Amino acid sequence: MMRLRTAPEDILRHLRRTSAGGTVEYAAQLLGGLTHPELLRSGATPEEERRSLPGDDLVSRVMWEATRGVTIEGPPAEVWPWVAQMGYGRAGWYGWNPLDREDTGAYRLLTEIPPPRVGEIWLDGPGCDETKGAWKLKTVEQPWTLILHSVRDPITGRELDPADRPHLLIDSAWGFHLDHIAADRTRLLARTLIRVEPSWAILTLKWMGGGDTVMQRRLLDGIKIRVEATASAPGRQSQFEGAVRRQAQEVPPTL
Repeated sequence: MMRLRTAPEDILRHLRRTSAGGTVEYAAQLLGGLTHPELLRSGATPEEERRSLPGDDLVSRVMWEATRGVTIEGPPAEVWPWVAQMGYGRAGWYGWNPLDREDTGAYRLLTEIPPPRVGEIWLDGPGCDETKGAWKLKTVEQPWTLILHSVRDPITGRELDPADRPHLLIDSAWGFHLDHIAADRTRLLARTLIRVEPSWAILTLKWMGGGDTVMQRRLLDGIKIRVEATASAPGRQSQFEGAVRRQAQEVPPTL
């Protein structure tokens, strides 16, 4: 039986694709995280949160920093390809995408996607291009480090030139770091660094941090599911896809 969408659902789906969509999505993810408390935990140890990582110098005068982590049963060589093919229009964001909730990401490694290269542009989601909702790839050190960077207008999502010294901006670095912690185990860390102008706007980011944690956890868990499932015995594909779909449903899309 077909279910009619409720008015709140229609409104939220529309807002997610407007200039206010990002804020609405973070709030929705935070509310969803309250029903799944495990998604609000960073997964990083205090030592990892304090640790210096590549890319820490990309954002000057950092106002907000967050580190998330997950342990994956597999060596870095098996984890890296899933990190390297991320991105809208590539293999997806594995459940993270704030602009396209239906995008759960590819279920397999896509050989048609070339290795990432410094200077490439990775997009957030639908409606984005090199001028809006774009991340520039700043560092690629296979299979250990991948760092993205963006300076954009927080309201429109339009990418900005820092040399123009805009009065309204969000300067973000988003790094992924792999540690080989045992023979067949990898620690995957994701670190976000942010500076905003005007500085008082950082108060908004403070409460949005919970929603950001949920999205980051979904991304890291999505990578973990894929690495560990594809390393399992043949015949697990249907279970793998089922696990991915369950992960995508952890935060109800009607929030």
